[in-house]
Amino acid sequence: MSLPKYFRNPFNDKGKWYPTADVLANISVNDLQLVMFSDIFIDEPHTIEKIKIVGADTRYPPLVYESSNISQKYCTFDGRHRLLKLKSEGKTATVCFIVKPKVFEKLTGTNFFIPCSGCAE
Repeated sequence: MSLPKYFRNPFNDKGKWYPTADVLANISVNDLQLVMFSDIFIDEPHTIEKIKIVGADTRYPPLVYESSNISQKYCTFDGRHRLLKLKSEGKTATVCFIVKPKVFEKLTGTNFFIPCSGCAE
């Protein structure tokens, strides 16, 4: 499975899209933290393909961000399939990159709509 080419900034509603490479360049090992699954909102739409969960590479930490719009502390930014795989294996926590607003501070982004091309779900 490939990464999406662009991400949206979850901390504002300006609708800008940011290249994945630029976002990931602003995340470091210092942003890693052990997070309980009970603290992560993991959207599980009915369209998700089980084969993508089975094939998810859990060697790479998921990316989550703090959100005040949901009952859990964190929301999935990237890595939903990895989280679902770990959860199905009976894990109760995992190390995640915590995406913070500072990641987007110096990025310019683009205003046009770019559909996700990662998992295609």
